[in-house]
Amino acid sequence: LDADVLEGSLHLGALDVGAGDGSLTAAFAPLFGSVLATEMTAPLVCRLRDEGFQGVVTDSIEHSVVQQTACDVAFVLNVLDRCKDPELLLEQVHELLPEDGWLVVSVVLPATQSDAAYSRGKSQLKWSVRGDMKHTAADFEGAAASLVLDLLRPAGFTPLRVARAPYLCAGDRFSPVAALDA
Repeated sequence: LDADVLEGSLHLGALDVGAGDGSLTAAFAPLFGSVLATEMTAPLVCRLRDEGFQGVVTDSIEHSVVQQTACDVAFVLNVLDRCKDPELLLEQVHELLPEDGWLVVSVVLPATQSDAAYSRGKSQLKWSVRGDMKHTAADFEGAAASLVLDLLRPAGFTPLRVARAPYLCAGDRFSPVAALDA
């Protein structure tokens, strides 16, 4: 995340969807007046609260605490490829943000999906992001274009920047990154 992009303007608050242990939340929190962090498990929300963040146990943007929290930036870091319905999540985040709000997304490209809550609720819906796992520059470029054209724009977002960066999370046991050499 390039903090210079965010530092130039006043921000009400941030929403961190699927904040995990809060290590990434802590990195951007100083840029905001308040941060609401969501996570699916109570132990992680307890850790987020211990770190001083407002945390809520939920796997839905439609949770009442999320809906009542003013935010103008939403972080969806390492979540789109793991949630039940990526398209719905983006639509809900778009509805939550003000017209001039920002979405910050991080996802592994070329894209694969792994249902982080496979034992809970409905099956994961497959997204329309294309790309294969050959790990060439062309595959990354094609997957990035597909992420923008097939997922972000239909949800109402206009990307300001797409960047290749190191993976921001250890992932899970199904993560293709775990098999790559550094």
